[in-house]
Amino acid sequence: MDQKKDYSELIGSNVLLIRMGGELGIKSRRTRRRMISLLRSNINELLKRAELTFSIIDFRGRLLINFNPPVIPQNIILQIAQQISGISSLSQAFVIRSDEEEILANGVKLAFEFFPPHSSFAVRVRREGLHPFSSMEIAAKLGSKILESDISGLKVNLTTPQVEIFLDVRGKLTFIYSEIIKGMDGIPSNSQGTAIALIRPNVNSILAALLMKKRGVKILPLFFRTGKKSENIFIKYVEKHFSPIHTFIELKSFFDLHKDEDNLCFYCQTVCETICQNYVSKGSVQTFISPTCFNHNGETISFKALSAMETQSNIVGLRPIQFGYHGNVPSIESLDDKTCCAYRDKLEIALPNPINKKKIEIFLEKIETQ
Repeated sequence: MDQKKDYSELIGSNVLLIRMGGELGIKSRRTRRRMISLLRSNINELLKRAELTFSIIDFRGRLLINFNPPVIPQNIILQIAQQISGISSLSQAFVIRSDEEEILANGVKLAFEFFPPHSSFAVRVRREGLHPFSSMEIAAKLGSKILESDISGLKVNLTTPQVEIFLDVRGKLTFIYSEIIKGMDGIPSNSQGTAIALIRPNVNSILAALLMKKRGVKILPLFFRTGKKSENIFIKYVEKHFSPIHTFIELKSFFDLHKDEDNLCFYCQTVCETICQNYVSKGSVQTFISPTCFNHNGETISFKALSAMETQSNIVGLRPIQFGYHGNVPSIESLDDKTCCAYRDKLEIALPNPINKKKIEIFLEKIETQ
């Protein structure tokens, strides 16, 4: 942020107010500066793909996106919230001066626009800098003005209000808004390198990729088609929460030949990981991500099978270990979590005895890459 600039040209405009992930605040100044630069770059890339005209401003611990024309597309707000890690939350905010009369007038105006009659409300204030009023004082005054307005039947409820008004008072500017949209949090993507994500139509493979994305890994989704009926729902979810799918791998010929195989899940997993390793060996990415889940929704993987897969690989993969934890993952509970293909009721990766390496080679030859 230019310390000499007051950004008064923003007064009277709508901006997208972005609060950065809390983890960025505990980094060293040098690391925090690098991560904020990456976050700006990731936002910039998404907005340019949408062919929008905008500017990004670093203002007192917040990022502000100013659009031209000054209309903020709702789908863009959701894309930023769902696809870009390193963001705690974001809001569409109106910019005013940090003047008490202006704050009260615009607060009442916003209440007229968003508060239905006979609803309960609260005023939430955050403040940074020196002002002739405290956070509690301005919240109480605005609450009183709203109660005195012509909106009938309003009452204050600071615990579980039906509607809220938020004030973010920062220096000479105040941002006023009525909604906070939760982001992914974590740290910015690409701060920890790039990885291929092994994704099948199964919640745990998507969850593994999302968790690594929150840890700063740039994800290139490699989607393995398995013939599952709900496959297209998973594809849409992946495209919504990641960048476009890097590559589709068709497993139909594999399943057509080997669906009655006793150790189908082990060989399928080994084949999928081998394909991921082949992409890594080309040098464009550092590693691959494969889920490891123990006894969740009928899905199991034995330690012996896991060890065997690691032994056969000359590349160390990232294996987020899951115990049914979904955490802050948007809408993932809506996905079918029982199996990842049309040929098994559950995913059960057990170790064949012995492992038929020739069979794996034959399987790989049958994979059709699109």
